[in-house]
Parts: sequence; C-alpha cells; structure tokens
Amino acid sequence: MGRLDGRVAPVTRAGRGFGRAIALDFGPEAFTRAMWPTSSDPTASPSTRSPTAASPTTSPARCSSPTAAGSWPEPAIDRGIVLATCRAWSELSASDLALAAALERRGHRVEHAPWNGPFEPFAGARAVVIRATWDYHLALDDYRRWLACLDAARTFNAPDLVRWNLEKTYLTELAARGAAVPASAIVPVDAALVADALARMALREAVIKPTVGASGVGVERVSRGREADALTRLRAVTSPPRLLVQEFVPEVAAGELAGVFLGGAFSHGLRRVPASGEFRVNSQYGGRMEAAALDGATIAAMAEVLRMLPGQPLYARIDGVRRDGRFVLMEVEVNEPGLGLHLVPGAGDRFAEALVGRLRAA
Repeated sequence: MGRLDGRVAPVTRAGRGFGRAIALDFGPEAFTRAMWPTSSDPTASPSTRSPTAASPTTSPARCSSPTAAGSWPEPAIDRGIVLATCRAWSELSASDLALAAALERRGHRVEHAPWNGPFEPFAGARAVVIRATWDYHLALDDYRRWLACLDAARTFNAPDLVRWNLEKTYLTELAARGAAVPASAIVPVDAALVADALARMALREAVIKPTVGASGVGVERVSRGREADALTRLRAVTSPPRLLVQEFVPEVAAGELAGVFLGGAFSHGLRRVPASGEFRVNSQYGGRMEAAALDGATIAAMAEVLRMLPGQPLYARIDGVRRDGRFVLMEVEVNEPGLGLHLVPGAGDRFAEALVGRLRAA
C-alpha cells in the first residue's frame, strides 16, 4: 500500500457511508502489552477459559535455513500434521479437537505445538496448520520470523497470505477492490488525528481498534469530543502505534454473521452475538458463537470477498452484517480464526478432506 503522506483518501463509497476507506501509511507495528489472559478458546464462554502459560511472548527457537531452492528438505522424522497453538493457550480448542479427530479417522497422525516454543515440531511436520496462535500480536516481529521459517508448500494457510492478514489495513485494500466495508481510517494513536478522521468521514461516533490485535483487546467506542477518553481506555490495555477508526455499526447488536469456507467452498454459517448492551462480540465481553443458517445472498457476497484475497486460503472466516439488504464486511480471518467446527456436524470432516486434498496436490 502506497504512502498517502497523511492525506485522507476516499476509496469507494457504497451507501450510508459504507465502502469508504482512508489509508494513512505510517509503517509496521508490534504490541508488547499482555493480552487478556482468559481463554484456551476465544469462542468459548468465559467460564471455560484456561490459560496455560504466564508468558505468551516467549520467542520461538531459531529455525534453520531452507534449501537454496527455497523449500525445506524432507524431515528425517515425520511428525504428521502439526496444529500450531501458542504458549498462552497450548491445548486444542473444542473446534480444533474436531479437526484432529477427523484427521485421525483418516489415518493421519496429529500433534499440536506452540508457535513460540521449539521449532522442531514444525520442521519435522508433513503439514503445519495455523490454528490457535492467539497471542501472536504480543510478539508480532517474532511471529513474522516464525512464519518465514515455515515451508510455504506445507503450511496452511500460506505464510504470505497470513502476513497480509495480520494488520487491519487489509480492509482498505478490499474496499479498493469493491468490498462494502464500514467507513474506515488508519491513523496514529493521537486524539487530534482520531478527531480529524471522524470529521473527514462525517461521523459522530465510531469504534477504534488496534491495527494488529486479537480478542477485542483495545477495541473502544469513541464519539466526537471524547477522543482522548477513548484513547485512555485503550492505552490501559495495549500500546499500538496505529489505529483503525471505523464507523460504529449498530447492526452488530443482533449478531455478526460469519461464513466459514474450507478449500474454497462454503462449509457453514456462524453468528457471533454480543452480550446485552455490548458491541464487542468477543467472549471476554460476554459474547458467544453459535451455528447459524445463512441465506444464499449472504453466502454469495462472502464468496465474492474470498475471491478478492491475494491468495486462496485452505480455511477462512468472513465476518459481517446485513444492512439495507446487503452484506457489509467487518473482518476477514485467515490467520487463526475460531471456526466453530464442533458446532456443526460434519464440519471437522470437511476441513480434514480439504487439507488432505491440498496435501495430495502439493
């Protein structure tokens, strides 16, 4: 994305403010503050959350180099399929247990290992599936280095695609390609610049989000004249240099729709429902995830967004809402999304089949 030298640049406009995106390029970022230590599964209820390590930011072991041809040699010890987790939440979630069981029924050995632990399990894997790397944003540079160590031909999703998805600046790219997104701007963490973004987008109220983050950490509502208050709340939990300032979307109160795609095909629908009076759908704020039937028009709109991505993911979750009869994109998740495989019969098997098919084609 090119530098815009601090100027606001409308990209597209698609009714009621959706489709406008403002991109201000101020460089990469990394978070150093601790994430809310509350869960082994972001899709679980708060009562079931159980962190397993106190230091999620431990650097992964140094990896060796790929061959001159750019690919990894065949491992001396085949560890089978390794599902990547993290030190903070090292055990498999209920959703990923469904995937592991489906793979094992097909005769595959399945292990799991934290991305920020020893690299050996990943170097010896037939395939690496990035699943519960939920603390990545606390050590972003380390995570990027870990991704660079992986064999792209045996990693799902592909490291290049995951890197593209790490910062919410990807939303401005998708808006430029025609996706309907809420009015959005990327700005440094500065009250005056947040106020300027609100004014330029003609918004009285918005949501601010760290451009790299997870589980709703640092996500706050902001209104005209109260920008400093919102930033004070954000800085109490995280220290990002850049923010996504995004139009507040009241339709989220009825539940954010999520479409899970496996191997490029729609698998199942989910609804992410916030607690009463809350706008954040994350579980530490009382949100819940449930299976949901999505209509054909919504599925088609989600599939169109999927085609806009710079690569074809093995798995993806497309999140959004319905507004004025159309689908509005909120997030694309191809890094470590909760997929709700345990909520929908057969979903774990569909994921396993898609993965096995990719491995056969590799």
